[in-house]
Amino acid sequence: MSEMLGQANHPRSRNSSANGPASSPARSSKIRMPPWGLTVISMILYFAVWFTLTEQGTGLLSRLQYPSPLYVIQTLIDMGPRLGIHVLATMARLLAGLAIGTCLGLAAGLAMMRYPLLYGLLNPQIETMRPVPPIAMIPFFILWFCLAEPGKVFLITLGSFMIIVVATIESVRNVPPIYLRAARTLGASEQQVFTTIVMPAIVPALVAPIRVAAAAAFGLTVAAEFLGAQEGLGYLIINARRSLNTGLILLSITIMGILSTLLDNLIRRAARFATEWSEREQ
Repeated sequence: MSEMLGQANHPRSRNSSANGPASSPARSSKIRMPPWGLTVISMILYFAVWFTLTEQGTGLLSRLQYPSPLYVIQTLIDMGPRLGIHVLATMARLLAGLAIGTCLGLAAGLAMMRYPLLYGLLNPQIETMRPVPPIAMIPFFILWFCLAEPGKVFLITLGSFMIIVVATIESVRNVPPIYLRAARTLGASEQQVFTTIVMPAIVPALVAPIRVAAAAAFGLTVAAEFLGAQEGLGYLIINARRSLNTGLILLSITIMGILSTLLDNLIRRAARFATEWSEREQ
């Protein structure tokens, strides 16, 4: 009898009896929506509002002010395979300029931080040109390259380079000094410290600048295609503006948004693969 009373008065016994079946993990777990579910809901709401405000809905916005989704889809059908040619032209310019600008920015930033003399020579020029929008250089690009393709790629390259070179310099500066001191204490040379400690350590910090450079490259590509291009999404936009074809303008903008999202996801996946060793939120 005393043992039964002791068990009944024990705190754990009271807690378990008070909570009962409701404390089981199956009942206390919350239903959570996956991230892709929220994305689907967000897109459905966006298209619902878009449809409601335009001519097929309430008509608050005319076709000239903002075309409806059905009109954009009809424009897509009317363009047909020709649209693919313009998309390929835009992506070819963008990827070429982004790749060249990123590689040159990484190389220049690493070299400047490795050799102080080179940093002293190049840093004033970079800091002077960095605040200047690359689009402001378009008149000189026309004089140097006329309307040829290298001028368009060079404009994208310049914008990507300025973002990456500054990010690389700051990433090297932010490497924890304890890593460098530990490597030097173990007898590593300065070249070994730079190649085996500094370069791997800055990879996670460069993911965001590369994503920013990729996003900026789309705007620079459109600006570059205003320079007498005969194909590309920017070419479609400037021609559609002259004829007030807002459906084609919005279609081109939508395609650029989709391409930008796909490229950003590709960069993030590549970064996740390259930084598996790093303690960062995936």
